[in-house]
Amino acid sequence: MELKNFRTVVTKLKTQTILLLFILALAISTIAAELQVETPSGFETNLLPFRSITYAGQCPGVGFIPEQLKARFKSSSTTPAPGRKVKIMNVTEGMDDDPYPYTNRKYDKGQFSERLDMAIAKKHRTRTFSVIEGDNEFKYEVSENNAIIEQDTFTAKVVINDGGVVERNQICTSRLECQGSGENRKCRTVRSCSCP
Repeated sequence: MELKNFRTVVTKLKTQTILLLFILALAISTIAAELQVETPSGFETNLLPFRSITYAGQCPGVGFIPEQLKARFKSSSTTPAPGRKVKIMNVTEGMDDDPYPYTNRKYDKGQFSERLDMAIAKKHRTRTFSVIEGDNEFKYEVSENNAIIEQDTFTAKVVINDGGVVERNQICTSRLECQGSGENRKCRTVRSCSCP
């Protein structure tokens, strides 16, 4: 009788373990898409690390290092193929939504999309894809010959570490400007300064 109870308990544990493993595998496989982000130390998945620099002196302000991060998109269920493209929109709360920042990238060869450059900003830009600090929610559409074949959402985290305070002053240049010719020629030195 005790052996029968032991077998019943073991069978229940096996069933529960198999169910738990199935649920875990399902949770892992439901990650719709990802960004592979190139960093100085290698590649990160769905993590964008920046440092903020506070500038003091004649040219105060805030900057980010790096100014841009390079990333590539990858869908977990749709691989790149000829004629495919991906449109990614940043629909994070706090982003300017007229329009939301977006990018259109080729998704036609290799394992990833064409590279996208990502920078800290709240508005749509033409040369960089805008992200803000914290969790960024992205909507994406993979299309083939202009027909949408997959659409979903995914999240990537932007981390901004404090890089300290740096003195930044104007850079000045001088140049000689002349007018007239011969005896009527008059020259003067013109100095101009600007922030880097």
